[in-house]
Amino acid sequence: MRLAGKSTLFLAASILAALASFVGAAPDSDLHAIVERNGTVVLCLSKGQFLFADRCSGTGRLSIVQPIQEGEIAWRTAIGTITIESESPQNPDCALSRAKWNPQDEQAVPSGKTIRIIDPAWVLAQLDTKHPGLADLTEGDFTAFALDLDNDGRDEIIFSASNIERLEKVNDKTGQELLYVVWGGILRGSSRFPHDFYFDQGRYLGGTDAIGDVSFKGVVPIAADDIALLVVSGTGFRGLQDLIRFRGEAQRIETIQRRCD
Repeated sequence: MRLAGKSTLFLAASILAALASFVGAAPDSDLHAIVERNGTVVLCLSKGQFLFADRCSGTGRLSIVQPIQEGEIAWRTAIGTITIESESPQNPDCALSRAKWNPQDEQAVPSGKTIRIIDPAWVLAQLDTKHPGLADLTEGDFTAFALDLDNDGRDEIIFSASNIERLEKVNDKTGQELLYVVWGGILRGSSRFPHDFYFDQGRYLGGTDAIGDVSFKGVVPIAADDIALLVVSGTGFRGLQDLIRFRGEAQRIETIQRRCD
Protein backbone atom coordinates (compact mmCIF):
# COMPACT_ATOMS: atom_id res chain seq x y z
CA MET A 1 0.00 0.00 0.00
CA ARG A 2 1.00 3.64 -0.41
CA LEU A 3 1.27 5.71 2.71
CA ALA A 4 -1.57 8.11 3.43
CA GLY A 5 -1.66 11.30 5.43
CA LYS A 6 0.14 14.60 5.60
CA SER A 7 3.64 13.13 5.28
CA THR A 8 2.88 11.81 1.78
CA LEU A 9 1.00 14.81 0.37
CA PHE A 10 3.09 16.88 -1.99
CA LEU A 11 2.70 20.60 -1.37
CA ALA A 12 1.70 21.58 -4.89
CA ALA A 13 1.82 25.28 -4.14
CA SER A 14 5.45 24.96 -3.01
CA ILE A 15 6.70 23.26 -6.14
CA LEU A 16 4.65 25.58 -8.34
CA ALA A 17 6.34 28.59 -6.75
CA ALA A 18 9.73 26.88 -6.94
CA LEU A 19 9.37 26.02 -10.62
CA ALA A 20 8.11 29.50 -11.34
CA SER A 21 11.22 31.02 -9.78
CA PHE A 22 13.42 28.62 -11.73
CA VAL A 23 11.63 29.48 -14.96
CA GLY A 24 12.13 33.12 -14.15
CA ALA A 25 15.79 32.61 -14.98
CA ALA A 26 14.80 31.60 -18.52
CA PRO A 27 12.91 34.57 -20.01
CA ASP A 28 13.20 33.12 -23.53
CA SER A 29 10.18 30.88 -22.96
CA ASP A 30 7.18 30.45 -20.69
CA LEU A 31 7.48 26.65 -20.87
CA HIS A 32 9.71 24.80 -18.45
CA ALA A 33 9.82 21.00 -18.30
CA ILE A 34 11.46 18.33 -16.21
CA VAL A 35 12.52 15.53 -18.55
CA GLU A 36 14.45 12.29 -18.43
CA ARG A 37 17.48 11.59 -20.58
CA ASN A 38 15.40 9.31 -22.86
CA GLY A 39 12.91 12.10 -23.58
CA THR A 40 10.24 11.08 -21.10
CA VAL A 41 8.46 14.18 -19.82
CA VAL A 42 7.98 14.23 -16.06
CA LEU A 43 6.20 17.54 -15.50
CA CYS A 44 5.75 20.88 -17.22
CA LEU A 45 4.99 24.39 -16.09
CA SER A 46 3.51 26.83 -18.60
CA LYS A 47 1.90 30.20 -17.89
CA GLY A 48 1.72 29.41 -14.19
CA GLN A 49 -0.03 26.07 -14.66
CA PHE A 50 1.08 22.46 -14.19
CA LEU A 51 0.90 20.34 -17.31
CA PHE A 52 1.28 16.59 -16.94
CA ALA A 53 2.77 14.35 -19.61
CA ASP A 54 -0.56 13.84 -21.38
CA ARG A 55 -1.01 17.58 -22.05
CA CYS A 56 2.42 19.20 -22.39
CA SER A 57 3.73 20.47 -25.73
CA GLY A 58 5.74 23.37 -27.07
CA THR A 59 9.28 24.73 -27.06
CA GLY A 60 11.05 25.78 -23.89
CA ARG A 61 13.72 25.09 -21.33
CA LEU A 62 14.28 21.49 -20.27
CA SER A 63 15.80 20.44 -16.95
CA ILE A 64 17.28 16.98 -17.39
CA VAL A 65 17.01 14.45 -14.57
CA GLN A 66 20.49 13.41 -13.42
CA PRO A 67 21.20 9.79 -12.39
CA ILE A 68 21.95 8.70 -8.85
CA GLN A 69 25.70 8.22 -9.20
CA GLU A 70 28.41 8.77 -6.62
CA GLY A 71 30.21 12.08 -7.02
CA GLU A 72 29.47 15.73 -7.71
CA ILE A 73 26.23 16.59 -9.48
CA ALA A 74 26.04 18.98 -12.41
CA TRP A 75 22.61 20.25 -13.44
CA ARG A 76 22.03 20.09 -17.18
CA THR A 77 19.52 22.14 -19.14
CA ALA A 78 18.74 22.68 -22.81
CA ILE A 79 16.23 24.36 -25.08
CA GLY A 80 14.08 21.68 -26.68
CA THR A 81 10.73 20.81 -28.20
CA ILE A 82 7.99 18.70 -26.66
CA THR A 83 5.36 16.97 -28.76
CA ILE A 84 2.58 14.57 -27.86
CA GLU A 85 3.19 11.19 -29.45
CA SER A 86 1.74 7.70 -29.24
CA GLU A 87 3.56 4.41 -29.73
CA SER A 88 0.14 2.92 -30.51
CA PRO A 89 -1.41 5.14 -33.23
CA GLN A 90 -4.56 3.04 -33.14
CA ASN A 91 -5.04 4.01 -29.48
CA PRO A 92 -4.83 7.79 -29.03
CA ASP A 93 -5.41 7.40 -25.29
CA CYS A 94 -1.83 6.11 -25.05
CA ALA A 95 -0.33 9.37 -26.29
CA LEU A 96 2.21 11.10 -24.03
CA SER A 97 4.61 14.01 -24.32
CA ARG A 98 8.14 13.38 -25.59
CA ALA A 99 11.01 15.83 -25.42
CA LYS A 100 13.70 16.26 -28.06
CA TRP A 101 16.82 18.39 -27.91
CA ASN A 102 20.38 18.50 -29.19
CA PRO A 103 22.69 17.09 -26.48
CA GLN A 104 25.47 19.31 -27.81
CA ASP A 105 23.43 22.35 -26.79
CA GLU A 106 23.15 21.29 -23.16
CA GLN A 107 24.42 23.69 -20.52
CA ALA A 108 26.00 22.25 -17.38
CA VAL A 109 26.07 24.11 -14.08
CA PRO A 110 27.73 22.74 -10.91
CA SER A 111 25.08 22.05 -8.29
CA GLY A 112 27.36 22.29 -5.27
CA LYS A 113 25.91 18.96 -4.16
CA THR A 114 27.49 15.53 -3.97
CA ILE A 115 26.05 12.03 -3.81
CA ARG A 116 27.75 9.54 -1.50
CA ILE A 117 26.94 5.83 -1.50
CA ILE A 118 26.19 4.66 2.05
CA ASP A 119 27.05 1.29 3.57
CA PRO A 120 23.78 -0.65 3.98
CA ALA A 121 25.04 -2.00 7.32
CA TRP A 122 25.09 1.54 8.69
CA VAL A 123 21.49 2.16 7.62
CA LEU A 124 20.28 -1.10 9.15
CA ALA A 125 22.03 -0.31 12.44
CA GLN A 126 20.74 3.28 12.46
CA LEU A 127 17.04 2.49 12.08
CA ASP A 128 14.81 2.14 15.12
CA THR A 129 14.39 -1.57 15.82
CA LYS A 130 10.67 -1.12 16.49
CA HIS A 131 9.87 0.01 12.96
CA PRO A 132 7.43 -2.43 11.30
CA GLY A 133 9.16 -4.92 9.03
CA LEU A 134 12.71 -4.18 10.11
CA ALA A 135 13.10 -7.59 11.75
CA ASP A 136 12.46 -9.22 8.34
CA LEU A 137 15.24 -7.29 6.59
CA THR A 138 18.97 -7.92 6.39
CA GLU A 139 21.90 -5.75 5.37
CA GLY A 140 21.82 -7.07 1.83
CA ASP A 141 18.23 -5.91 1.34
CA PHE A 142 19.22 -2.20 1.55
CA THR A 143 20.61 0.34 -0.88
CA ALA A 144 21.31 3.89 0.31
CA PHE A 145 22.94 7.17 -0.62
CA ALA A 146 23.54 10.54 1.03
CA LEU A 147 22.46 13.86 -0.48
CA ASP A 148 21.53 17.26 0.93
CA LEU A 149 17.86 17.41 -0.05
CA ASP A 150 16.74 20.45 1.93
CA ASN A 151 19.74 22.72 1.29
CA ASP A 152 20.70 23.05 4.97
CA GLY A 153 24.31 21.95 4.35
CA ARG A 154 23.77 18.52 5.91
CA ASP A 155 23.15 15.31 4.01
CA GLU A 156 20.01 13.25 4.36
CA ILE A 157 20.24 9.46 3.96
CA ILE A 158 17.87 8.15 1.31
CA PHE A 159 17.31 4.41 1.28
CA SER A 160 15.26 1.62 -0.19
CA ALA A 161 14.91 -1.90 1.15
CA SER A 162 13.29 -5.03 -0.24
CA ASN A 163 13.63 -8.67 0.74
CA ILE A 164 11.69 -9.95 -2.29
CA GLU A 165 14.71 -11.29 -4.18
CA ARG A 166 15.89 -13.17 -1.10
CA LEU A 167 12.43 -14.59 -0.39
CA GLU A 168 12.02 -15.79 -3.96
CA LYS A 169 15.04 -18.06 -3.61
CA VAL A 170 13.83 -19.50 -0.32
CA ASN A 171 10.27 -19.97 -1.52
CA ASP A 172 11.38 -21.68 -4.73
CA LYS A 173 13.29 -24.26 -2.71
CA THR A 174 10.95 -24.79 0.22
CA GLY A 175 7.54 -23.39 -0.70
CA GLN A 176 7.61 -21.68 2.68
CA GLU A 177 5.28 -18.75 3.29
CA LEU A 178 7.34 -15.72 4.33
CA LEU A 179 6.85 -12.06 5.23
CA TYR A 180 7.91 -9.56 2.57
CA VAL A 181 8.87 -5.93 3.16
CA VAL A 182 9.36 -3.14 0.59
CA TRP A 183 10.36 0.23 2.02
CA GLY A 184 11.60 3.63 0.95
CA GLY A 185 12.51 6.40 3.36
CA ILE A 186 14.66 9.38 4.28
CA LEU A 187 16.76 9.67 7.44
CA ARG A 188 17.62 13.13 8.68
CA GLY A 189 20.88 13.66 10.56
CA SER A 190 21.37 11.14 13.33
CA SER A 191 17.67 10.37 13.67
CA ARG A 192 16.66 6.72 14.01
CA PHE A 193 13.16 7.44 12.72
CA PRO A 194 12.84 7.76 8.93
CA HIS A 195 10.36 9.77 6.92
CA ASP A 196 8.80 6.99 4.87
CA PHE A 197 7.61 7.70 1.35
CA TYR A 198 6.70 4.08 0.61
CA PHE A 199 6.05 1.03 2.76
CA ASP A 200 4.43 -2.29 2.01
CA GLN A 201 4.51 -5.64 3.78
CA GLY A 202 2.56 -8.87 3.61
CA ARG A 203 2.82 -12.59 3.04
CA TYR A 204 4.93 -13.84 0.16
CA LEU A 205 3.42 -16.93 -1.44
CA GLY A 206 5.43 -17.03 -4.65
CA GLY A 207 6.26 -14.97 -7.72
CA THR A 208 3.76 -12.19 -8.42
CA ASP A 209 3.54 -8.78 -10.06
CA ALA A 210 1.26 -7.52 -7.30
CA ILE A 211 4.13 -6.64 -4.93
CA GLY A 212 5.69 -3.23 -5.44
CA ASP A 213 9.26 -1.97 -5.47
CA VAL A 214 11.20 1.26 -4.96
CA SER A 215 13.54 2.52 -7.67
CA PHE A 216 15.47 5.81 -7.71
CA LYS A 217 15.58 7.22 -11.24
CA GLY A 218 17.44 10.44 -10.51
CA VAL A 219 17.49 13.94 -9.08
CA VAL A 220 16.57 17.27 -10.65
CA PRO A 221 16.50 20.95 -9.60
CA ILE A 222 13.09 22.55 -9.23
CA ALA A 223 14.46 25.93 -8.14
CA ALA A 224 17.81 27.58 -7.54
CA ASP A 225 17.96 26.13 -4.01
CA ASP A 226 15.48 23.26 -4.23
CA ILE A 227 15.71 19.75 -5.63
CA ALA A 228 13.50 16.69 -5.99
CA LEU A 229 14.10 12.97 -6.39
CA LEU A 230 12.41 11.07 -9.22
CA VAL A 231 11.23 7.77 -7.77
CA VAL A 232 9.18 4.84 -9.02
CA SER A 233 7.41 3.05 -6.19
CA GLY A 234 4.65 0.49 -6.03
CA THR A 235 3.64 -2.02 -8.66
CA GLY A 236 4.21 -1.67 -12.38
CA PHE A 237 0.47 -1.46 -12.93
CA ARG A 238 0.33 2.14 -11.68
CA GLY A 239 2.11 3.70 -14.64
CA LEU A 240 3.08 6.57 -12.33
CA GLN A 241 6.24 7.97 -10.80
CA ASP A 242 6.83 10.51 -8.04
CA LEU A 243 8.76 13.72 -7.65
CA ILE A 244 9.76 13.71 -3.98
CA ARG A 245 10.87 16.88 -2.21
CA PHE A 246 12.09 16.96 1.39
CA ARG A 247 11.46 19.83 3.76
CA GLY A 248 11.27 18.24 7.19
CA GLU A 249 8.94 15.64 5.70
CA ALA A 250 8.66 13.82 2.40
CA GLN A 251 6.37 15.67 -0.02
CA ARG A 252 5.37 14.29 -3.41
CA ILE A 253 3.56 14.82 -6.63
CA GLU A 254 2.56 11.86 -8.79
CA THR A 255 3.40 12.17 -12.47
CA ILE A 256 2.63 9.98 -15.47
CA GLN A 257 5.28 7.48 -16.50
CA ARG A 258 3.19 5.61 -19.05
CA ARG A 259 -0.46 5.15 -19.96
CA CYS A 260 -0.42 1.90 -21.93
CA ASP A 261 1.79 -1.20 -21.87
